[in-house]
Amino acid sequence: MKQYPIWNKTRSNAYKNSDKSHGANDYTKTDILIGTSSRNSHFFISHETRVFTDDNGGKKFEFLIDGVVVKQAYLYKDKKELTNVYTFWREK
Repeated sequence: MKQYPIWNKTRSNAYKNSDKSHGANDYTKTDILIGTSSRNSHFFISHETRVFTDDNGGKKFEFLIDGVVVKQAYLYKDKKELTNVYTFWREK
């Protein structure tokens, strides 16, 4: 197996781990490990994307880093554009 200094451990309730593009119905979470190989890797950061459907059929999307929501957006049921996009950090 080839050795990489950055290792991505992806989990989703819809798909197995893969190095291909894939979709997810509820969430996808990736832990980033760094080191010299898959055996000598150390946790660095985690990111997750989640989606929730409300009673009206709209969807709320959240992006988290280390369990903290840093961005969210809302997609109304009959709309094609995201609305209420919020970023919860300041850029310098």
